[in-house]
Amino acid sequence: MMATLSRLFPWRGALVNVRADTLIGWHRQGFKLFWRLKSRPAGRLRIPKPPRELIREMAAENPRWGEERIANELKLKLGIRVSPRTVATYLRVSGPVRTLDPKQRW
Repeated sequence: MMATLSRLFPWRGALVNVRADTLIGWHRQGFKLFWRLKSRPAGRLRIPKPPRELIREMAAENPRWGEERIANELKLKLGIRVSPRTVATYLRVSGPVRTLDPKQRW
């Protein structure tokens, strides 16, 4: 098959002389591209920044609300569908910005 294809395609004109450094450079670039594409994070994309800020703001203003309540408030009043687990993730990532009440001490 290769012999037949070599008669159909003038392969001698397609050969290119390159230095070994050039070939190694191409190999390294291909290797970097392969691993960059392969190591992309899997899963869903992050939600936009304004809802994330709103989640943090709601948690700070309402310290008794949990993740489920914040998710339900976003859905009912604003129409933003976010799962309670997503709310918990963004509260955990940024850390709760809740102010502690100095009266409540153990």
